[in-house]
Amino acid sequence: WPTQRSCQPLPPRAAGHHYRRAMKLARDQETKDRMWDRLASLRRPVDLLATVDLKRDVVAGAAWEWRGRELSAQGADCALAFPYPPPKEYDYALEFTISSTGQFGNHRLMQFVPAGDKGAAKFQATESSRFFDGWLPANLARNRPPAQRAGPLAKGRHTTLVRYRKDSVRCYVDGQLAYEWHTNTSALTPAQQILNRPALGIGSAHLSIVYHAAKLTEVPDDPAAR
Repeated sequence: WPTQRSCQPLPPRAAGHHYRRAMKLARDQETKDRMWDRLASLRRPVDLLATVDLKRDVVAGAAWEWRGRELSAQGADCALAFPYPPPKEYDYALEFTISSTGQFGNHRLMQFVPAGDKGAAKFQATESSRFFDGWLPANLARNRPPAQRAGPLAKGRHTTLVRYRKDSVRCYVDGQLAYEWHTNTSALTPAQQILNRPALGIGSAHLSIVYHAAKLTEVPDDPAAR
């Protein structure tokens, strides 16, 4: 039978070393994700909404407002940058409700991530597709997957998740993989200057939307990399 001592959880530093090693040895993406999640669980997720100052962080749109601890936006073009700088690898999750899609077309939901030192790339859900928008040098851009065909986000509550790694970007809508791109993400540069700074952010067009949560999950620093 296992002893009481052998059943004790590992100290955080030892657990971190174990999970990092398991990630390096893993041969499939599912196992890598599971070990990354366990490593990330050693740190509390960052509440990005709690960092927002509307006077400082709004980039576009005049209809941003607080509803308690939740943030709402509506109008043709809305964009906001979070002041928290992310690490090189992270999970960036949103939870939101769409209450109206307005009277015009071109409905868009945008989830921005830093790209280079001057702007942001973005995951975009439109009326007809899901796409990650960012430029790469020609030799790397050849492997860009096409936009994934999909209908508009319906009224109601949704989640999106961007899993940003050094060698890939994976984007999920309501728990389902919507777009996947295996590339050198450190080479990404902004495709459009909607968000005019290298930051995490949120944005929309022709939607009435309430953001319930915006969370950044990151892993502890690797002591071996210091």
